[in-house]
Amino acid sequence: DEVDYVETFGRCISAVAVILALFGTLLKNWFRGRTSTMGLIFKTGIMAANVFPMIFFGEQTLIDSLAKRSNGAQRRNAYWMALMGKSLLNGEIDLDGVTIGTGENRRPEGKAFVALLPFWGSTIKDVCQKAGQVMPFVAKKTAVRAIGQPENFYKKVYLASLQQIHDLYNNKYVPGSNAYARTVAGASKQADRAWNEYKEALIINGGYTPNNIPWLLRSKVRRMVQKRGVPVPKNWHPADRGTFRRVVANQVKEKAKVYFNQGVRRALGKKASLAPGLSWPLFIKSAAIRRVWHDKTHIPETVALADNFVFAEFQQKVYWPTVEILAKQIEKQLHDATEQFETSGTNEQRGKDAYRAVIVPPIALGFSMLGGIVHLAKLLNYLLMLAIPPCRKNMRLALVVGTLLVLLLAPMATSNAITSSRLVTNLKAGTASPLHKLRGTGLVWIVKAQTIFYPMNSSIRDYFLGGYDFRA
Repeated sequence: DEVDYVETFGRCISAVAVILALFGTLLKNWFRGRTSTMGLIFKTGIMAANVFPMIFFGEQTLIDSLAKRSNGAQRRNAYWMALMGKSLLNGEIDLDGVTIGTGENRRPEGKAFVALLPFWGSTIKDVCQKAGQVMPFVAKKTAVRAIGQPENFYKKVYLASLQQIHDLYNNKYVPGSNAYARTVAGASKQADRAWNEYKEALIINGGYTPNNIPWLLRSKVRRMVQKRGVPVPKNWHPADRGTFRRVVANQVKEKAKVYFNQGVRRALGKKASLAPGLSWPLFIKSAAIRRVWHDKTHIPETVALADNFVFAEFQQKVYWPTVEILAKQIEKQLHDATEQFETSGTNEQRGKDAYRAVIVPPIALGFSMLGGIVHLAKLLNYLLMLAIPPCRKNMRLALVVGTLLVLLLAPMATSNAITSSRLVTNLKAGTASPLHKLRGTGLVWIVKAQTIFYPMNSSIRDYFLGGYDFRA
């Protein structure tokens, strides 16, 4: 969800940035009297209506295409690096001298580095093996994040689900079971009533009684009884009251059981089965309820659940065993062969999702930086055009290019604890190809630039956007 939000918000920002960039040209023509005000509004609307979807869906197509074209190794590395990036962001691990604090201790360069680390690391060959010593710890922390902290899990998952099962027992199972019991208890009376209705039908249809029906009419009487909904056997004698009553009573009980089972399946699932008349201890221990309980809580079925756990006992018998099982599952996925992350592999979708999560931040940052450079250049150019006396075109171009070069080169002259750490040095060393080296230099520049540009951007956000945090 976070990745989808960042991706969607980033595409919107990129589209608006392009619209603003093109709007400057339209505005310049209006300022010079080449376009009327209505013409400016009309052209701006047409331009925005075409540019916004083009950029918005164009970036989406780019990301979808990159994720689709990724191979198993890239997806596997991305999955591992995404998990490690979250642990680093939460201050859970120290990677070669880089520790990112939590809350107010996070520095702008630290947050930028964590956003870019998964993408950078995923390009390094055998990154999983190189960072393998922290894999068990990261897997365990990932499992804890997935289910929540112990007290929260106890209250909001275990106790909440237990209350739901209590409500299910009291509000649905007990009423349904009581209705079944009443119906079964009344089966004998319904059988007597059906027998009396049968005798009345004989009197109306010929004045017979069960004991004086001619031999030639017995088959006709049996068919009449069967059509009335009483499935007596073919050899049934019309005067056999015991068999008639037993058939009716069994039919009533079977219908009651069918209705009861339908209620059970509606409440618990199509394959669920429960006997009526269970006490609460037997109800909570039944296989159907245990299966539903495990499904609701996502607690593995190998972990035994009970309805009387206090918090300390729950931690020992349920929470930490669940964390260990989930951590082992995550480790197994990380150790799975690259082929499992290829198309049609068991981890294909998981790998694609991880790869999207890895590439979205650098793409968003890249487009943001590109937009910032374009708008800065245009702003500087417009200011120089409005200067008194106005600067000539060649002079404006030289000043704009010079300013941009200074801004691009200034961050590389700085340093911080992250860019000078062993981790960044090792990441640089792991990128052998020229393309990867250029990519690594760009990522280092972004991390360094945060110490310069973040305070300015933060001031703009505080004073002009009311401190909106963009859910960051």
